Amino acid sequence: MGILGEFKLPRAFFINRLDRERSDFDRTVANIQEFFGRHAIPVALPIGAEKEFQGVVDLIHMKAYTYTPDGDGKGKEIPIPRRSPSAPRRCTSNSLRASPKARMN
Repeated sequence: MGILGEFKLPRAFFINRLDRERSDFDRTVANIQEFFGRHAIPVALPIGAEKEFQGVVDLIHMKAYTYTPDGDGKGKEIPIPRRSPSAPRRCTSNSLRASPKARMN
């Protein structure tokens, strides 16, 4: 993993363009975890996907935000949406858990 791994330096990843066709948050998180390990966890989850993308849920502060499609960058805080039983899962619970080794460091 290069110099970052050698010196145990933290890393941050930003997954953007989730409103684009064929974007896949779960696949992207899985790819990051495949390379960096299960301790790479999301701190925000998307609300919707592709054309249905509406915003994000901030898992640190437990708040949800929607954004306008015109890209003005102004978010509006909303209640955290409840997932309907028929809606696809956006992220598996396993991907939100750090490995025991990661928790020890």
